[in-house]
Amino acid sequence: MAWQLHQSRLWPQAEAIFRYVIAEDPKYARAINNLSVVRGCQNEMAEAEQLSRRAIELEPTNSSYRSNLATTLLDLGRFDEAEAEYRKVLELDPQDSHASASLGILLLRTGRFDEAWPFYRGRKRPKRYEFLKEDLRGWNGESLRGKALVILNEQGLGEEFQVARLYTQLCGECDDISLTCDPRIAELMARSFPAINVLPHDDSDAIKEAARKADYVTVLTNLIAQLAPDAKPETEPRDYLKADGERVAGLRKKYRDLYGERKLVGFSWGTSSSFKQSARTIPVDQWKALLAREDCQFISLQYSTSAPVLAEYARNLGVSIAVDETVDAKDDLDGLAAQIAALDQVISIDNTTVHLAAALGQPVWTLLMKYPHWLWGLKGDRSAWYPTMRLFRQTAKDDWTSVLAEIEAELEAQLAETSGNTKSLAPDAELNGRVHVG
Repeated sequence: MAWQLHQSRLWPQAEAIFRYVIAEDPKYARAINNLSVVRGCQNEMAEAEQLSRRAIELEPTNSSYRSNLATTLLDLGRFDEAEAEYRKVLELDPQDSHASASLGILLLRTGRFDEAWPFYRGRKRPKRYEFLKEDLRGWNGESLRGKALVILNEQGLGEEFQVARLYTQLCGECDDISLTCDPRIAELMARSFPAINVLPHDDSDAIKEAARKADYVTVLTNLIAQLAPDAKPETEPRDYLKADGERVAGLRKKYRDLYGERKLVGFSWGTSSSFKQSARTIPVDQWKALLAREDCQFISLQYSTSAPVLAEYARNLGVSIAVDETVDAKDDLDGLAAQIAALDQVISIDNTTVHLAAALGQPVWTLLMKYPHWLWGLKGDRSAWYPTMRLFRQTAKDDWTSVLAEIEAELEAQLAETSGNTKSLAPDAELNGRVHVG
Protein backbone atom coordinates (compact mmCIF):
# COMPACT_ATOMS: atom_id res chain seq x y z
CA MET A 1 0.00 0.00 0.00
CA ALA A 2 2.77 2.45 0.91
CA TRP A 3 4.52 1.88 -2.42
CA GLN A 4 1.25 2.45 -4.27
CA LEU A 5 0.94 5.77 -2.44
CA HIS A 6 4.47 6.61 -3.55
CA GLN A 7 3.65 5.76 -7.17
CA SER A 8 0.61 8.04 -6.88
CA ARG A 9 2.96 10.79 -5.63
CA LEU A 10 1.22 10.85 -2.25
CA TRP A 11 4.57 11.08 -0.56
CA PRO A 12 3.62 12.31 2.94
CA GLN A 13 1.19 9.40 3.31
CA ALA A 14 3.76 6.90 2.00
CA GLU A 15 6.39 8.36 4.32
CA ALA A 16 4.14 7.92 7.36
CA ILE A 17 3.53 4.23 6.62
CA PHE A 18 7.19 3.45 5.95
CA ARG A 19 8.22 5.18 9.19
CA TYR A 20 5.66 3.13 11.11
CA VAL A 21 6.96 -0.12 9.56
CA ILE A 22 10.58 0.79 10.35
CA ALA A 23 9.67 1.66 13.94
CA GLU A 24 8.23 -1.84 14.27
CA ASP A 25 11.26 -3.46 12.59
CA PRO A 26 14.36 -1.20 12.51
CA LYS A 27 16.28 -3.77 10.41
CA TYR A 28 13.72 -4.04 7.62
CA ALA A 29 16.09 -2.99 4.83
CA ARG A 30 13.48 -2.86 2.08
CA ALA A 31 11.29 -0.45 4.03
CA ILE A 32 14.33 1.70 4.85
CA ASN A 33 15.32 1.85 1.19
CA ASN A 34 11.76 2.65 0.13
CA LEU A 35 11.60 5.47 2.65
CA SER A 36 14.86 6.75 1.15
CA VAL A 37 13.20 6.81 -2.28
CA VAL A 38 10.21 8.71 -0.90
CA ARG A 39 12.39 11.27 0.88
CA GLY A 40 14.33 11.78 -2.33
CA CYS A 41 11.08 12.50 -4.15
CA GLN A 42 10.33 15.05 -1.42
CA ASN A 43 13.72 16.64 -2.16
CA GLU A 44 15.07 15.74 1.29
CA MET A 45 18.32 14.43 -0.10
CA ALA A 46 20.47 14.36 3.05
CA GLU A 47 18.06 12.02 4.82
CA ALA A 48 17.57 10.03 1.62
CA GLU A 49 21.32 9.34 1.52
CA GLN A 50 21.44 8.38 5.19
CA LEU A 51 18.55 5.94 4.81
CA SER A 52 20.00 4.43 1.66
CA ARG A 53 23.32 3.74 3.37
CA ARG A 54 21.47 2.11 6.29
CA ALA A 55 19.71 -0.23 3.88
CA ILE A 56 23.02 -1.15 2.20
CA GLU A 57 24.65 -1.87 5.57
CA LEU A 58 21.89 -4.41 6.19
CA GLU A 59 22.05 -5.94 2.69
CA PRO A 60 25.39 -5.02 1.04
CA THR A 61 24.83 -7.04 -2.14
CA ASN A 62 21.38 -5.66 -2.94
CA SER A 63 21.89 -3.93 -6.27
CA SER A 64 18.63 -1.94 -6.16
CA TYR A 65 19.65 -0.30 -2.87
CA ARG A 66 23.00 0.70 -4.34
CA SER A 67 21.27 2.03 -7.43
CA ASN A 68 19.06 4.18 -5.22
CA LEU A 69 22.12 5.50 -3.37
CA ALA A 70 23.77 6.35 -6.69
CA THR A 71 20.68 8.28 -7.79
CA THR A 72 20.69 10.20 -4.51
CA LEU A 73 24.38 11.06 -4.84
CA LEU A 74 23.73 12.23 -8.39
CA ASP A 75 21.01 14.57 -7.14
CA LEU A 76 23.48 15.93 -4.58
CA GLY A 77 25.99 16.69 -7.33
CA ARG A 78 28.52 14.11 -6.12
CA PHE A 79 29.07 12.64 -9.54
CA ASP A 80 32.25 10.65 -8.88
CA GLU A 81 30.64 8.83 -5.95
CA ALA A 82 27.46 8.22 -7.95
CA GLU A 83 29.45 6.79 -10.85
CA ALA A 84 31.29 4.42 -8.51
CA GLU A 85 27.99 3.16 -7.08
CA TYR A 86 26.43 2.60 -10.52
CA ARG A 87 29.50 0.61 -11.54
CA LYS A 88 29.18 -1.49 -8.36
CA VAL A 89 25.55 -2.19 -9.30
CA LEU A 90 26.63 -3.39 -12.75
CA GLU A 91 29.26 -5.61 -11.15
CA LEU A 92 26.52 -7.19 -9.03
CA ASP A 93 24.07 -7.40 -11.93
CA PRO A 94 25.50 -6.74 -15.42
CA GLN A 95 21.98 -7.00 -16.88
CA ASP A 96 20.57 -4.16 -14.78
CA SER A 97 19.22 -1.94 -17.57
CA HIS A 98 18.20 0.83 -15.19
CA ALA A 99 21.71 1.14 -13.74
CA SER A 100 23.21 1.00 -17.22
CA ALA A 101 20.97 3.79 -18.48
CA SER A 102 21.52 5.84 -15.31
CA LEU A 103 25.29 5.56 -15.66
CA GLY A 104 24.90 6.64 -19.27
CA ILE A 105 22.90 9.69 -18.20
CA LEU A 106 25.55 10.60 -15.61
CA LEU A 107 28.27 10.41 -18.26
CA LEU A 108 26.18 12.48 -20.68
CA ARG A 109 25.62 15.08 -18.00
CA THR A 110 29.36 15.41 -17.41
CA GLY A 111 30.16 15.59 -21.13
CA ARG A 112 31.75 12.13 -21.51
CA PHE A 113 29.67 11.31 -24.57
CA ASP A 114 31.77 8.53 -26.10
CA GLU A 115 31.65 6.59 -22.85
CA ALA A 116 27.98 7.35 -22.28
CA TRP A 117 26.18 6.02 -25.33
CA PRO A 118 26.92 2.28 -24.89
CA PHE A 119 25.48 2.44 -21.37
CA TYR A 120 22.56 4.66 -22.35
CA ARG A 121 21.54 2.30 -25.14
CA GLY A 122 21.21 -0.45 -22.54
CA ARG A 123 17.72 0.75 -21.64
CA LYS A 124 14.73 -1.52 -22.06
CA ARG A 125 12.34 -0.97 -24.93
CA PRO A 126 9.32 1.08 -23.77
CA LYS A 127 6.42 -1.08 -22.58
CA ARG A 128 4.10 0.43 -25.16
CA TYR A 129 6.12 -1.42 -27.83
CA GLU A 130 6.20 -4.84 -26.22
CA PHE A 131 4.04 -6.10 -29.09
CA LEU A 132 7.04 -5.72 -31.43
CA LYS A 133 9.35 -8.68 -31.82
CA GLU A 134 12.59 -8.55 -29.87
CA ASP A 135 14.66 -9.55 -32.91
CA LEU A 136 13.88 -6.38 -34.88
CA ARG A 137 17.11 -5.03 -36.32
CA GLY A 138 18.40 -1.88 -34.67
CA TRP A 139 20.15 0.90 -36.55
CA ASN A 140 23.80 1.55 -35.71
CA GLY A 141 24.67 4.19 -38.26
CA GLU A 142 24.59 2.07 -41.43
CA SER A 143 23.77 3.78 -44.72
CA LEU A 144 20.04 4.41 -45.08
CA ARG A 145 20.03 4.84 -48.86
CA GLY A 146 17.20 2.73 -50.23
CA LYS A 147 16.32 1.53 -46.72
CA ALA A 148 13.23 1.92 -44.53
CA LEU A 149 13.60 3.18 -40.95
CA VAL A 150 11.10 3.19 -38.08
CA ILE A 151 11.74 5.55 -35.15
CA LEU A 152 10.04 4.77 -31.84
CA ASN A 153 9.35 7.52 -29.33
CA GLU A 154 10.33 6.27 -25.90
CA GLN A 155 10.11 8.94 -23.23
CA GLY A 156 8.42 12.30 -22.86
CA LEU A 157 7.26 15.10 -25.10
CA GLY A 158 10.34 17.20 -24.39
CA GLU A 159 12.54 14.51 -25.89
CA GLU A 160 10.27 14.22 -28.92
CA PHE A 161 10.58 17.95 -29.60
CA GLN A 162 14.34 17.91 -28.95
CA VAL A 163 15.21 15.01 -31.25
CA ALA A 164 12.94 16.38 -34.00
CA ARG A 165 15.81 18.77 -34.77
CA LEU A 166 17.56 15.80 -36.39
CA TYR A 167 14.74 14.86 -38.77
CA THR A 168 15.65 17.35 -41.49
CA GLN A 169 19.14 15.86 -41.63
CA LEU A 170 17.75 12.33 -41.49
CA CYS A 171 15.31 12.98 -44.34
CA GLY A 172 18.31 13.86 -46.50
CA GLU A 173 19.75 10.41 -45.85
CA CYS A 174 16.64 8.19 -45.89
CA ASP A 175 13.58 8.31 -48.15
CA ASP A 176 11.36 5.97 -46.12
CA ILE A 177 10.94 7.05 -42.49
CA SER A 178 8.09 6.18 -40.15
CA LEU A 179 7.93 8.00 -36.82
CA THR A 180 5.82 7.12 -33.81
CA CYS A 181 4.82 9.98 -31.53
CA ASP A 182 2.47 11.03 -28.79
CA PRO A 183 -0.99 11.27 -30.42
CA ARG A 184 -1.31 14.85 -29.17
CA ILE A 185 1.48 16.02 -31.48
CA ALA A 186 0.79 13.86 -34.54
CA GLU A 187 -0.73 16.77 -36.49
CA LEU A 188 2.14 19.09 -35.55
CA MET A 189 4.77 16.53 -36.58
CA ALA A 190 3.02 15.71 -39.86
CA ARG A 191 2.83 19.41 -40.76
CA SER A 192 6.47 19.99 -39.84
CA PHE A 193 7.88 16.92 -41.61
CA PRO A 194 5.65 16.06 -44.58
CA ALA A 195 8.17 13.52 -45.91
CA ILE A 196 7.84 11.39 -42.76
CA ASN A 197 5.07 8.86 -42.14
CA VAL A 198 3.83 9.97 -38.70
CA LEU A 199 2.13 7.28 -36.59
CA PRO A 200 0.42 7.98 -33.24
CA HIS A 201 2.01 5.61 -30.74
CA ASP A 202 -1.37 4.12 -29.82
CA ASP A 203 -1.89 2.82 -33.39
CA SER A 204 -0.29 -0.58 -32.78
CA ASP A 205 -1.48 -2.13 -36.04
CA ALA A 206 0.08 0.60 -38.20
CA ILE A 207 3.31 0.51 -36.17
CA LYS A 208 3.53 -3.27 -36.40
CA GLU A 209 3.08 -3.11 -40.17
CA ALA A 210 5.69 -0.36 -40.58
CA ALA A 211 8.16 -2.30 -38.43
CA ARG A 212 7.53 -5.49 -40.42
CA LYS A 213 8.53 -3.72 -43.65
CA ALA A 214 11.42 -1.75 -42.16
CA ASP A 215 15.10 -2.52 -42.53
CA TYR A 216 15.85 -0.86 -39.20
CA VAL A 217 13.90 0.02 -36.06
CA THR A 218 15.45 2.45 -33.59
CA VAL A 219 14.51 4.70 -30.68
CA LEU A 220 14.72 8.47 -30.50
CA THR A 221 17.80 8.76 -28.35
CA ASN A 222 19.76 6.44 -30.62
CA LEU A 223 19.38 9.12 -33.29
CA ILE A 224 21.38 11.44 -31.03
CA ALA A 225 24.07 8.78 -30.59
CA GLN A 226 24.33 8.28 -34.36
CA LEU A 227 23.75 11.78 -35.76
CA ALA A 228 24.94 14.07 -32.95
CA PRO A 229 27.08 11.92 -30.63
CA ASP A 230 28.72 14.99 -29.09
CA ALA A 231 25.23 16.46 -28.42
CA LYS A 232 25.97 19.34 -30.80
CA PRO A 233 23.52 19.01 -33.68
CA GLU A 234 23.17 21.18 -36.74
CA THR A 235 21.17 24.22 -35.59
CA GLU A 236 19.42 25.17 -38.82
CA PRO A 237 16.60 25.60 -39.38
CA ARG A 238 15.89 27.21 -36.04
CA ASP A 239 12.12 26.83 -36.38
CA TYR A 240 11.93 23.19 -37.42
CA LEU A 241 8.45 22.73 -35.94
CA LYS A 242 5.66 24.54 -37.77
CA ALA A 243 2.59 25.80 -35.93
CA ASP A 244 -0.78 26.22 -37.64
CA GLY A 245 -0.38 29.61 -39.32
CA GLU A 246 -4.07 30.47 -39.27
CA ARG A 247 -4.36 29.78 -35.55
CA VAL A 248 -1.18 31.76 -34.87
CA ALA A 249 -2.54 34.81 -36.70
CA GLY A 250 -5.89 34.61 -34.90
CA LEU A 251 -4.31 34.37 -31.46
CA ARG A 252 -1.80 37.12 -32.19
CA LYS A 253 -4.60 39.48 -33.25
CA LYS A 254 -6.68 38.62 -30.19
CA TYR A 255 -3.82 39.31 -27.80
CA ARG A 256 -2.83 42.53 -29.55
CA ASP A 257 -6.43 43.75 -29.44
CA LEU A 258 -6.47 43.09 -25.70
CA TYR A 259 -3.01 44.23 -24.68
CA GLY A 260 -1.83 46.67 -27.31
CA GLU A 261 1.94 46.78 -27.62
CA ARG A 262 2.74 45.21 -24.27
CA LYS A 263 5.36 42.50 -24.61
CA LEU A 264 3.50 39.19 -24.72
CA VAL A 265 5.30 36.74 -22.45
CA GLY A 266 4.20 33.16 -21.98
CA PHE A 267 5.23 31.61 -18.68
CA SER A 268 4.93 28.36 -16.78
CA TRP A 269 6.22 27.42 -13.37
CA GLY A 270 5.65 23.71 -12.85
CA THR A 271 5.94 20.26 -14.35
CA SER A 272 4.01 17.01 -14.14
CA SER A 273 7.14 15.01 -14.93
CA SER A 274 8.33 12.52 -12.34
CA PHE A 275 11.91 13.79 -12.82
CA LYS A 276 12.54 15.99 -9.75
CA GLN A 277 9.08 17.52 -9.91
CA SER A 278 9.25 19.47 -6.65
CA ALA A 279 12.82 20.66 -7.24
CA ARG A 280 11.94 22.05 -10.68
CA THR A 281 8.72 23.82 -9.68
CA ILE A 282 8.73 27.50 -8.65
CA PRO A 283 5.69 28.61 -6.60
CA VAL A 284 3.71 31.32 -8.39
CA ASP A 285 4.12 33.83 -5.56
CA GLN A 286 7.87 33.92 -6.26
CA TRP A 287 7.08 35.27 -9.75
CA LYS A 288 5.32 38.36 -8.36
CA ALA A 289 7.96 40.94 -9.34
CA LEU A 290 7.90 39.72 -12.94
CA LEU A 291 4.13 39.44 -13.15
CA ALA A 292 3.71 42.98 -11.81
CA ARG A 293 5.46 44.60 -14.78
CA GLU A 294 3.18 47.05 -16.58
CA ASP A 295 5.04 46.81 -19.89
CA CYS A 296 4.49 43.05 -20.19
CA GLN A 297 1.43 40.87 -20.31
CA PHE A 298 2.15 37.45 -18.85
CA ILE A 299 0.05 34.67 -20.36
CA SER A 300 -0.11 31.32 -18.60
CA LEU A 301 1.15 28.33 -20.56
CA GLN A 302 0.89 26.09 -17.50
CA TYR A 303 -0.90 22.83 -18.17
CA SER A 304 -3.29 21.28 -15.65
CA THR A 305 -3.93 24.57 -13.82
CA SER A 306 -7.50 25.86 -14.04
CA ALA A 307 -8.59 29.45 -14.59
CA PRO A 308 -10.15 29.68 -11.08
CA VAL A 309 -6.83 28.68 -9.51
CA LEU A 310 -4.99 31.27 -11.60
CA ALA A 311 -7.63 33.86 -10.68
CA GLU A 312 -6.89 33.24 -7.00
CA TYR A 313 -3.16 33.66 -7.63
CA ALA A 314 -3.80 36.94 -9.46
CA ARG A 315 -6.04 38.30 -6.69
CA ASN A 316 -3.63 37.34 -3.93
CA LEU A 317 -0.63 38.83 -5.72
CA GLY A 318 -2.41 41.86 -7.17
CA VAL A 319 -1.10 41.16 -10.66
CA SER A 320 -2.43 40.50 -14.13
CA ILE A 321 -2.26 36.91 -15.38
CA ALA A 322 -3.87 36.03 -18.68
CA VAL A 323 -5.17 32.55 -19.39
CA ASP A 324 -6.67 31.61 -22.73
CA GLU A 325 -9.26 28.90 -22.15
CA THR A 326 -9.57 28.32 -25.89
CA VAL A 327 -6.19 26.53 -25.68
CA ASP A 328 -5.79 23.33 -23.67
CA ALA A 329 -2.08 23.29 -22.83
CA LYS A 330 -2.22 19.63 -21.83
CA ASP A 331 -4.22 17.96 -24.59
CA ASP A 332 -4.35 20.49 -27.46
CA LEU A 333 -0.63 20.69 -28.12
CA ASP A 334 -1.11 21.91 -31.67
CA GLY A 335 -3.08 24.77 -30.16
CA LEU A 336 -0.34 25.33 -27.58
CA ALA A 337 2.21 25.51 -30.41
CA ALA A 338 0.10 28.18 -32.13
CA GLN A 339 -0.28 30.10 -28.88
CA ILE A 340 3.47 30.06 -28.22
CA ALA A 341 4.18 31.17 -31.80
CA ALA A 342 1.78 34.11 -31.28
CA LEU A 343 3.81 35.43 -28.32
CA ASP A 344 6.98 37.51 -28.15
CA GLN A 345 8.84 35.36 -25.63
CA VAL A 346 8.56 32.41 -23.25
CA ILE A 347 9.95 32.25 -19.70
CA SER A 348 9.59 28.90 -17.97
CA ILE A 349 11.10 26.23 -15.79
CA ASP A 350 12.47 23.16 -17.56
CA ASN A 351 9.39 21.40 -18.92
CA THR A 352 7.72 20.46 -22.20
CA THR A 353 6.87 24.09 -22.90
CA VAL A 354 10.48 25.24 -23.31
CA HIS A 355 11.28 22.43 -25.73
CA LEU A 356 8.23 23.23 -27.84
CA ALA A 357 8.89 26.97 -27.81
CA ALA A 358 12.53 26.57 -28.82
CA ALA A 359 11.66 24.06 -31.54
CA LEU A 360 9.28 26.70 -32.93
CA GLY A 361 12.18 29.15 -33.00
CA GLN A 362 10.76 31.41 -30.29
CA PRO A 363 12.97 33.28 -27.79
CA VAL A 364 12.97 31.18 -24.60
CA TRP A 365 14.45 31.76 -21.16
CA THR A 366 14.72 28.49 -19.25
CA LEU A 367 15.15 28.36 -15.47
CA LEU A 368 17.24 25.37 -14.42
CA MET A 369 17.76 23.68 -11.09
CA LYS A 370 21.32 23.17 -9.85
CA TYR A 371 21.74 19.70 -11.36
CA PRO A 372 19.40 19.57 -14.35
CA HIS A 373 18.64 17.06 -17.08
CA TRP A 374 21.74 15.97 -19.00
CA LEU A 375 20.65 17.91 -22.09
CA TRP A 376 21.42 21.23 -20.40
CA GLY A 377 24.88 20.29 -19.13
CA LEU A 378 26.26 21.75 -15.91
CA LYS A 379 27.40 25.20 -17.03
CA GLY A 380 26.87 27.87 -19.64
CA ASP A 381 23.90 30.02 -20.61
CA ARG A 382 23.31 28.58 -24.08
CA SER A 383 21.96 25.29 -25.38
CA ALA A 384 23.67 23.46 -28.22
CA TRP A 385 20.25 22.17 -29.28
CA TYR A 386 18.26 25.38 -29.21
CA PRO A 387 19.91 28.56 -30.56
CA THR A 388 16.99 30.78 -29.46
CA MET A 389 17.19 29.64 -25.84
CA ARG A 390 19.02 31.17 -22.88
CA LEU A 391 19.66 29.19 -19.72
CA PHE A 392 19.40 30.67 -16.22
CA ARG A 393 20.91 28.34 -13.62
CA GLN A 394 20.63 27.99 -9.88
CA THR A 395 23.95 28.80 -8.23
CA ALA A 396 22.82 27.13 -5.01
CA LYS A 397 20.61 24.06 -4.81
CA ASP A 398 16.89 24.85 -4.34
CA ASP A 399 17.48 28.63 -4.51
CA TRP A 400 15.24 30.23 -7.14
CA THR A 401 15.52 33.73 -5.70
CA SER A 402 18.77 34.58 -7.47
CA VAL A 403 17.58 33.00 -10.72
CA LEU A 404 14.40 35.06 -10.78
CA ALA A 405 16.38 38.19 -9.87
CA GLU A 406 18.64 37.55 -12.87
CA ILE A 407 15.59 37.09 -15.09
CA GLU A 408 14.09 40.35 -13.79
CA ALA A 409 17.31 42.25 -14.50
CA GLU A 410 17.63 40.81 -18.00
CA LEU A 411 14.01 41.60 -18.81
CA GLU A 412 14.44 45.14 -17.49
CA ALA A 413 17.49 45.64 -19.72
CA GLN A 414 15.71 44.15 -22.71
CA LEU A 415 12.65 46.36 -22.30
CA ALA A 416 14.74 49.47 -21.65
CA GLU A 417 15.92 49.22 -25.25
CA THR A 418 12.33 49.58 -26.45
CA SER A 419 11.06 51.99 -23.77
CA GLY A 420 8.47 54.44 -24.98
CA ASN A 421 7.10 51.97 -27.51
CA THR A 422 4.83 50.06 -25.14
CA LYS A 423 1.26 50.94 -24.34
CA SER A 424 -1.81 49.19 -23.01
CA LEU A 425 -5.27 49.20 -24.51
CA ALA A 426 -6.76 48.58 -21.05
CA PRO A 427 -6.13 50.54 -17.83
CA ASP A 428 -3.99 48.82 -15.21
CA ALA A 429 -6.82 49.02 -12.69
CA GLU A 430 -8.95 46.97 -15.04
CA LEU A 431 -6.36 44.26 -15.50
CA ASN A 432 -4.54 43.86 -12.19
CA GLY A 433 -5.76 41.18 -9.84
CA ARG A 434 -7.66 39.37 -12.58
CA VAL A 435 -7.39 36.47 -14.95
CA HIS A 436 -8.71 37.24 -18.40
CA VAL A 437 -8.82 36.20 -22.09
CA GLY A 438 -10.86 33.48 -23.69
